[in-house]
Amino acid sequence: MKKYDPRRCEICGREYIPKRSDQRCCLDAECRKGLQRLNYKEYRETHYAKVLETNRRCMAKRREERIRERNTPKQDTIVAIGYADRQREQTLQMVGKVKVTL
Repeated sequence: MKKYDPRRCEICGREYIPKRSDQRCCLDAECRKGLQRLNYKEYRETHYAKVLETNRRCMAKRREERIRERNTPKQDTIVAIGYADRQREQTLQMVGKVKVTL
């Protein structure tokens, strides 16, 4: 394993010894998340048109899916045979037994 000189973390500023030659931050989980955010932000700034086009395509696809969902008829979930009997039994189960004696 090759030894590297100590460096300063780009996110938190702490000094660390890198494990790889292209390592930019310490191995802390928060610093790695911060570096991911930083890389994403840099990518968006340098490839703005590409990101914009990708977002537009994605939103258009979502819109088409929503329109397709609205236009497809829903399947009938109520089975007519015995429906009244099932509703009566369900209501009686919710209410419970009623005492009829005084």
